[in-house]
Amino acid sequence: MAFEDLYPNLPGILSEFKDGGLQLRVDPNPPETDSVLLLGTAVDGPIMEPVAVDPATVELVFGSGTLQNGLPNGSTLVKGFEEAYAAGCRDIRLMRITGEYAKTQVKAKKVSQSIEKPVHEKTIGIVEGNIESTFELNLPLVDENSVRVNIGGQTISPDKYVVVQGNDDPLNMVYAKIILEENVTDAGLSVFISYTNPYGTIERSENAHTETDPSNPTYWVTAGEDKTYTLLHRPIRETFKLYADGREADEKTFTVNQNEVTVKAGAFPKGTFLEATYLTAITEEFEPVLDIKAVYGGAVYNETKIRVEDIKSGGGEVVGKLLIITKPEPKKAQDAEEPLMFSSLDYPNFELMVNAINQHPKNNVVRASVSEKFKYHSTAELRSDEPEKNLQGGDDGINVTPYKLYEALGGKRDENGYVVEPGAYHLLENYNVDYIVPLGVYADEELPGKYDNFAYQLALACAVISHRNDTVLGVIPTKSPDEAGLKSVREHVDKLLQYNNNYFMRDRVGNILRGSDGKPIDLGRFITVIAGPDLIFGSQRFGLYSENSAAAYAGYMTTLPPHQAPTNKPINFALGMRYSFSNAQLDKLTESRFVTYKYKNNGTQIAVTDAMTAAQPDSDYRRQNTVRVVKAVVDAVRRVADPYIGQPNEIAQRNALSSAIQKELDSLKELGVISGSEFNLVATPQDILLGQLKIELTLVPPQELRRITTIVSLRPSL
Repeated sequence: MAFEDLYPNLPGILSEFKDGGLQLRVDPNPPETDSVLLLGTAVDGPIMEPVAVDPATVELVFGSGTLQNGLPNGSTLVKGFEEAYAAGCRDIRLMRITGEYAKTQVKAKKVSQSIEKPVHEKTIGIVEGNIESTFELNLPLVDENSVRVNIGGQTISPDKYVVVQGNDDPLNMVYAKIILEENVTDAGLSVFISYTNPYGTIERSENAHTETDPSNPTYWVTAGEDKTYTLLHRPIRETFKLYADGREADEKTFTVNQNEVTVKAGAFPKGTFLEATYLTAITEEFEPVLDIKAVYGGAVYNETKIRVEDIKSGGGEVVGKLLIITKPEPKKAQDAEEPLMFSSLDYPNFELMVNAINQHPKNNVVRASVSEKFKYHSTAELRSDEPEKNLQGGDDGINVTPYKLYEALGGKRDENGYVVEPGAYHLLENYNVDYIVPLGVYADEELPGKYDNFAYQLALACAVISHRNDTVLGVIPTKSPDEAGLKSVREHVDKLLQYNNNYFMRDRVGNILRGSDGKPIDLGRFITVIAGPDLIFGSQRFGLYSENSAAAYAGYMTTLPPHQAPTNKPINFALGMRYSFSNAQLDKLTESRFVTYKYKNNGTQIAVTDAMTAAQPDSDYRRQNTVRVVKAVVDAVRRVADPYIGQPNEIAQRNALSSAIQKELDSLKELGVISGSEFNLVATPQDILLGQLKIELTLVPPQELRRITTIVSLRPSL
């Protein structure tokens, strides 16, 4: 629900009415805790964009988490926010990962336009050779076996021509002939024929027997015909270029008429490939359109109505067009809010109208756009004869399969495993946050085939983000039992104990990668896997309900100093547990590196059984307080060292950096974050040449007290 703009002239006030923006926190004070980013679903709000919210703005941006009857609508972000906020976190960001935008188009009258279109015809034809040619010799009779035909310096095989004998009748003498088959050789080549006459004398002929003018013989050449090829389009003559085997042809070798090109006989060798480039004038019919898209994804925007009306003069003459946008009821500032109206008289071309729509202070429903070629088209041509239309295709993205959520988080991949469409985790690779919690997904969710599980996906994402930015940790729950009875809980625990809670980095095809020490690279240090039990929450929005506690647990950790572990600490954000684990079950689940809850103080409090990560049992990073201490120190060193990037890599600068790091480590030691530390700055000549500097840091984290043993002795007297 938006509110009416009461103070339109005051800067900044519009963020209340736009249902979004990237910073909507109304508290001007800096956050009191670390930050949590929740990834999930909602009925409104931006998609794939982190937004910081608080209790006053969470539903304003992402819509309600309940139906009109008060029951949950299936979205996860608003409910997750409630849990993290109840746990004490005051820096909560939400990122919606599913949903579809509603869209439509506003059309204008069709227009015809003549344009010059470039054409490249890669094969317009192949050059043919000679046509069938007849050469008349100077004698009536010849020895056929003695005939030799030489064309262009090459001797022609006898099977390519025929010898026709004449006669030596004095009254009707007929000379012998050589008939050359077609397409034997190139056209226009010189022909030389030799043969033996009946008297055994060799004759060499290179000219025709000419009865009309014996004194002016014609030299023999292979005959050819001009060849005409039909083009796909009619070229603009001055732009036409012919290419023979890739080389531009001389304009004397061809002529162009309409959509035909005629190549002169003998211009090119037989078999030459001909191609052409040119511009052709074509008439295209366009339908200029304004593209209208909902400002956010969601089904509510399907109720947005668009229509165009005529603007008429007093005499009834149409003088312009009026584009009218009617908001859905839930997006109106008040019930009587008027539609948004944009006149072609005020905004005469598409670009001006697009800017007016997008910049309107009360427009919290749509964004307009126009293609480059229609930017300056007249809005007076908008069609008013079309009926009023609704935006279409908007979807909340709540009822999605685990596969859709997996792709929304990790991106879509091709059959070879390469990312073809980035997901939320890819977009967050340059985003700073302390904790990431994907909602509505579970570590033990079965995703057969090419899919990894959600826990590995989260661990890998946190490792990549930590490498590029400040360290980030992930929290993910396991699935809950269908029922809270002893049998269901036991089966649930048995199933969890069979789950492979190991997360080794793998390559694209699934091979485990190893570090320089030869051991598999363990990603488990970056995530916490919560096995439950489900906690009972209560809020004004959702009433009493039970839920896995990933968002609440992450929110709770943001309130603790880095050196304090959640182990055995009571939590005050839950009203109870839906079921409980026995000590034996807690012991087994803890051994498998799951985080669990237990009752303490005779059932009056709920506490974290043991705070651990999913790192391997022999890892230095198996305890959450160690990971959080290292995170705090690494992030602090990163912040201290950042101003030195771009400075000369010289002794003076390195000494200054060393002093700044030492000061920061001393401060952390005073706060109890670390018990001790050592570091060295390493810059070899090669490092200096490459502009690099290494900080070798050794930390002594405070050791967590995990077990107290009380030894009791009895004596008869003291």
